[in-house]
Amino acid sequence: MTNGGVLAERLARAAADADARAGTDYVTFTDPRPAFEGKGICGSPENIHAGVLTPTDGDMLAIGSQQSFHPKAEGYLDFAWAMNLTLNPPVP
Repeated sequence: MTNGGVLAERLARAAADADARAGTDYVTFTDPRPAFEGKGICGSPENIHAGVLTPTDGDMLAIGSQQSFHPKAEGYLDFAWAMNLTLNPPVP
């Protein structure tokens, strides 16, 4: 498992644990990893930005971009798909 995969696993486990402690009336956890399978950094298609070294519009940093390791437009659609499946599960 890659370092990013280890981090994603730990984050997913912590969020799921918090969801279980809070109860479904307050928090609903969605694990977006299946939606990004093969489409993360260096994926095809790549729906998450890799390290963006040059600042982009709106960045307040002099070096690098705040877009680094954040979803591209298609990545936000992947998140929306994952949330929709969680909130509206398919009927068997």
